[in-house]
Amino acid sequence: MVVRDGCLLLVRRSHAPYQGDWMLPAGFVEYGEDGSDTVVRELLEECSLVVKVTGSPLVYFGRDDPRNPSYLLVYPAVPSDPDALPVAGDDAMACGWFSPDQIPANIAFEGQRRAIADWKSGQMIRATC
Repeated sequence: MVVRDGCLLLVRRSHAPYQGDWMLPAGFVEYGEDGSDTVVRELLEECSLVVKVTGSPLVYFGRDDPRNPSYLLVYPAVPSDPDALPVAGDDAMACGWFSPDQIPANIAFEGQRRAIADWKSGQMIRATC
């Protein structure tokens, strides 16, 4: 969960399931990889952003991924360069910053929807970069 100036970074999925829907940048942990290292790798792959993880993860469970039920670990992070612009790559067809009132309606995955709803409601810290 990357936040800058009160806005949340989301990516638009370029592949099924939920192709075309929005979500937090995310991916699967590779064998032997630490979760926080996954965050750094996925943000670079999906958004061309170098980020710094700033805290411990929150955990969300979802049952609506046709590949398998899954746990989503949401790590807080900030861009290393606050002026860097995200550029879609890898599994993303687009990426951008969204204020709480601009979050798209079509959010992929149950765990993602709950994490973003918690952020919007202020249950997560809405830090600025």
